[in-house]
Amino acid sequence: MANRGLCFCSETKGLLSIVECGVSIAIHSIKVFQNHNPMVAKRLHTFAFNIFGSVERPIRGPIMNSVFTLLQSLQRGDYSVLDITPKELETICRALIDDIVNELRQSQKPYYSEYYLNKKAIQLSFDERDTAGYSRLELIINRLTLIDNLYSTQMWMRAYGIGELAEVISLFGDDNQLRNLFSIFLINHDLCSFDFLNHKRVYYRNGNNNGCSNLFQATFGIEANKKSNKRALSLISKYAYFLTSYNFPIYDSLVKQMLPSIWTICCTNEPIPPIKESFVDYVSAIDKLRLNLGDLSYDELDYILWSIGKIITGSPSLLLSMEDYLSVPRGFDIKNVNLLTLKFLKNNKLLQSVFELAQFVSACSGSTNSV
Repeated sequence: MANRGLCFCSETKGLLSIVECGVSIAIHSIKVFQNHNPMVAKRLHTFAFNIFGSVERPIRGPIMNSVFTLLQSLQRGDYSVLDITPKELETICRALIDDIVNELRQSQKPYYSEYYLNKKAIQLSFDERDTAGYSRLELIINRLTLIDNLYSTQMWMRAYGIGELAEVISLFGDDNQLRNLFSIFLINHDLCSFDFLNHKRVYYRNGNNNGCSNLFQATFGIEANKKSNKRALSLISKYAYFLTSYNFPIYDSLVKQMLPSIWTICCTNEPIPPIKESFVDYVSAIDKLRLNLGDLSYDELDYILWSIGKIITGSPSLLLSMEDYLSVPRGFDIKNVNLLTLKFLKNNKLLQSVFELAQFVSACSGSTNSV
C-alpha cells in the first residue's frame, strides 16, 4: 500500500487531476492504480501522454477547452473517453474501504484525536458500574448533555429540550429494556414500539406535541417564539448508538451527504435508496450499504462516511490530534493535496487509508472544499 494514495486518486480522475491540478498530480493518480488496477493506470498514462506529449509537461492553455469537455463527460458518468468502466471505479473504492476496515479491526495503539477522546468520554457515562447514586432521569440528562456537547447536536439551543427528551426516554424502562427496543427496531424497522401513549406511558404533554407521541417523531424543546417544531433524531440515534455499544446507526448530516456518493460508486447496479423521507428509510439505506460493502458494522460504516465527509468538507480537525492538525497546510483541499506531503499520515495507516478514500470520493464526485 505504500505510496498508493496520492494526489488525485480516482480512476475517473486521472483526467480531473490533469484538469485541475496539472500533470504532476496526474502522475500520483496513475500510481494509485498501479496497486489496484494496472490496466487503468496504463490507460491514464496513455491519455495524459496523448494530450500533453509528456506527463511531465505542464498544462497548456490551447488544450484546456478539449480537456474540460472530457471532464464534463466524466461528471455525467461517461467514462468511455478513458475506457474506464463504473465497475473499475467500484473495484478501487471497495479496495480503499477494505483497507480502512482492516485497520479498524486490528488492535492498535490509541490515536488521541478529538474523535477518540470524545467517544471514550461519552461511553464512560453508559458504564453501568459508574451509574450508582443517580436517579434514572438524572442519569439520562447527564448522558444527553454530554452527547449534545461533544457531538454537536445543538439541543442546548432549545429551551427545555434536554429535559423533555430525557423524560420521554425514561418512560421506556431501564437500560436493558430500552436497549432491547432499539435492537428489535433494527430487525423489523418498525417505530411503533416507541409510541409512549400506546404503551400507556404518561408524559406531561399527554401526546399533544404536534399530535405525535413517538420518540423518533415527536418534537422537543421550544424556540425563542415558544414553539416546538424540531425533532431530535440525531441526538436520539447517538444515545442509542452508545447504549447498544455502537450497534445502532447514527443519524448524521455528513453521513447522509456521503452515503449517496459511496453508493453511486460501489453499488452501480442498484438505484440509490431514499434517505430523506424518514428515519426508517435512512436506516434501511444504511443497512443495504453496509451489507453490500461486506457486512460492515454500524460503527465501521459510520466512521467511514463521517470521516471522509469531514475531510472532504475541509474540517478534519476532529480526526486529528492538535499537533497533527496544526501541521495541515492553510487552504487544505483534499482533492488537490499531495498526501505524501502530510507527514502525520506516514506512521498512521488508518488515517492514511481514510484520507485516500476521501480523496478518491472527492475526485469522483467533483466536490471541493478547503480550510
